[in-house]
Amino acid sequence: MHHSARSDDDRTPRTSTFATGGGRLTRSPVIDVISASSPNHTLPAPVPALSDIVNVARLFPPFEGCDLVLRATKNSPPVEFYVDRETIYSHCSYLKGKISALGLIPTGIDVISWEDDANILDAMLRFIYSDRPKPKIESVFHLRLLLRAARKYDIEAAMHALGTGVLLAIAESEPLSAFVIACEVGLVDEATLISKETLKVDIMMDEKNSELGRVSLSYYHRLLRLHRLRAAKAVDIISLVDAEHPMNEFDPPYCEGCGTNATWWQIFVQYGSIELKRRPVTDTVFSAAFLAKCVRTSRHVCGECIDSYMHTYSQTLLTRLKEDIDALPAYIQAFH
Repeated sequence: MHHSARSDDDRTPRTSTFATGGGRLTRSPVIDVISASSPNHTLPAPVPALSDIVNVARLFPPFEGCDLVLRATKNSPPVEFYVDRETIYSHCSYLKGKISALGLIPTGIDVISWEDDANILDAMLRFIYSDRPKPKIESVFHLRLLLRAARKYDIEAAMHALGTGVLLAIAESEPLSAFVIACEVGLVDEATLISKETLKVDIMMDEKNSELGRVSLSYYHRLLRLHRLRAAKAVDIISLVDAEHPMNEFDPPYCEGCGTNATWWQIFVQYGSIELKRRPVTDTVFSAAFLAKCVRTSRHVCGECIDSYMHTYSQTLLTRLKEDIDALPAYIQAFH
């Protein structure tokens, strides 16, 4: 008799037991078998038919020594994963606890109905069995699903590979999504590291702000505080304001044609401040394109501003200001 239950229920149903004879494992007939056996496996001969039609996971076919079958019943038809109890128990406390709760281990091959998506179970088992190829991450959404599963299954190898490796790599192109995922699955150190990457994003844009709705209020306020404080200090820096040491404030670039502070500089401070309030990093503000635009705009007012911009003092000042902004705190503070 077959039963079904969620994988996070208090107990997992034992579907049936295959008896083995003569030390050889037999295999149930399947339709549309996800075959292609691994070269490390030895496929035994077929076994008595099951009442249900099932598929067999390509990377987890029957093998000598198999004493456990996890049947993913969320898929139709179900998908079976042939594994061994020793490996599962030693690498996944979650599965060990669920299976052990069923009581005495029957003789033969134990078949456990497991109501979880076959793709998720397949990915987790690939981390448990180190000789299997690791799953290919298809999207940020896919990574989120796998990290949630890795946390639920408590598989350290999966959390490390997906969280430290894949997530940090994705953070370079999708910093806010990566930050949200790190917060959701409890990767505290990774969330802190990724918070620096989020400085390149205007988090107050509607679509970005809505994505942050998935994180806790603590993480949200800490990230918002980082952006706002860094932006305020960055604006002070390019405005040549040093509240703590006013006597050390730099003089703005001078222009002979303007007879006062260079127009290109005033434009730079005005538009640079707007940009830094959105994204408190130096990538845009100190780029050649941004600075060239400031100088071109100033030519409508003063034709000599280009000389002021090219002056050694101006170039040295820009370099120093960029370094000062880059040195500002760039990570969320630890929660106490």
